[in-house]
Amino acid sequence: EYYFEDFDMDIAMEGAIRGFLEELDPHSQYIDAKEFESINEQFEGNFEGIGIEYSMIDGYITVISPIPETPSERAGLQSGDKIIKINGESAYKITTEEVFKKLRGKKGSSVNVEILREGIDPFEVNLIRDKIPITSIIASFMFEENIGYIKINRFANNTVQELNEALTNLEKNNMNKLIIDL
Repeated sequence: EYYFEDFDMDIAMEGAIRGFLEELDPHSQYIDAKEFESINEQFEGNFEGIGIEYSMIDGYITVISPIPETPSERAGLQSGDKIIKINGESAYKITTEEVFKKLRGKKGSSVNVEILREGIDPFEVNLIRDKIPITSIIASFMFEENIGYIKINRFANNTVQELNEALTNLEKNNMNKLIIDL
């Protein structure tokens, strides 16, 4: 109450909670409201945006792969493409939070990106954002004559449903043994 300058009590309390939990054990972690929203989005199984798996490489948003049946795949984005501008502004060394703010958005809204692809001049692509599914199972096929293979990439609300569908399809192909890749 009598501290010599003004401060935000909510920020101070969050800091205290984080510090307290760090002392408990290596598995306890405080999740603030923004982080919770992001985590919840992953568990819900979809978001609205352009649909790319990406990594920051040498300061650029680098496409690892476009997510199938999304605006990025339909526009022809490829693995290795670098997003160098977003809506005319440099995308070099932007933060993950800025990437989300600029590339995600309401379904039907557009975003213009400039792409640097090895061997050709930079080019612009206008993407219309859409609902992007986040799937748990990224591969499901017959490995051998009677052995099925399922790769689970993440766990979310839709994982059980996706696993049941994959198992049903594999069983139709006479699977009696299964490899589950976690």
